[in-house]
Amino acid sequence: VRGRQAQKGALNAFIFSDRGIYRPGETVHLGMIVKKAPLDHVSGIPLEVVVQGPRRNTVKNEKLMLPLKGFFDLAYTTDATSNTGRYKVLLYLVRDNRRRGRLLGSASFMVEEFVPDTMKISSTLIDAPARGWTSADHLTARVALKNLFGAAAQDRRVQARISVQPTHFRFKELEGYHFIDPFTDSDQKPLRIDEALAPAVTDADGLAHFSIPLDRFREGTYQLDFFVEGFDPAGGRSVSVHNRTMISPLPHLVGFKSDGDLDFIHTGSDRHVDWIAIDSQLARLALSGLTLKRLQIQHLSTLVKQPNGTFKYQTVDREQQIES
Repeated sequence: VRGRQAQKGALNAFIFSDRGIYRPGETVHLGMIVKKAPLDHVSGIPLEVVVQGPRRNTVKNEKLMLPLKGFFDLAYTTDATSNTGRYKVLLYLVRDNRRRGRLLGSASFMVEEFVPDTMKISSTLIDAPARGWTSADHLTARVALKNLFGAAAQDRRVQARISVQPTHFRFKELEGYHFIDPFTDSDQKPLRIDEALAPAVTDADGLAHFSIPLDRFREGTYQLDFFVEGFDPAGGRSVSVHNRTMISPLPHLVGFKSDGDLDFIHTGSDRHVDWIAIDSQLARLALSGLTLKRLQIQHLSTLVKQPNGTFKYQTVDREQQIES
């Protein structure tokens, strides 16, 4: 299951399967929940479910209306000759009852033969931090392929792909802290890619390297997933591994944690807020030259003339600085 931070008022989907791994010929049972943050019920919305095979080909496509309470299930029956590997489930909005709209959520499952592996594979994203994020212009993935008893697997075909999608700063080591991302309010639409890298062949030590350029992701915060497969000499069966890291050009972050809900504070009561600054490896920093402003937001309603000549109330938010 792939989780996403819900934006208030936006539709978000959560997708899961009953087992996660299946034999060819078995039926995959998928569950999908669509909610409007914060977990409000929605229904009657046109959706499209797409199941993609390991070769990024569409193996199932179904359009439906979101039922009451936003929960539904879907079955996909594989064939005895279905390709083995990672399958992806994508849930989209449908616009104008025809066009595919925004991606609401995704998840994946595996189809495998369950025969003993003849190889072992491992991969490392060189220079990617164990925690936090990286600001490098590119990463290098080092893949090691070995035979089952430890000898290097030479001259084996290795295929890799990357998936990059926008994400939010959230760290287990700093649970409860909310971090301010300046790219969240950017007018530029964040990138989403899922593409294959040029294939490689292992050397005499069973090693292969992949170069991953990151220069096109300089204006946002993203999660990068690296998937790689190493194939048997015959080219059919493979072993796979997956790495993940966060990428962002920001050198540091400022975050806060409060001792209560900041959306509603009773008159005369207090809220205490703890502020921290961290670097890309989550080490705490001392930053100078920062300004903390307190603003009051006033909701002003005015009559605005519409193009058809009628008047309609329009509410505009006006900010007034109280202190700095």
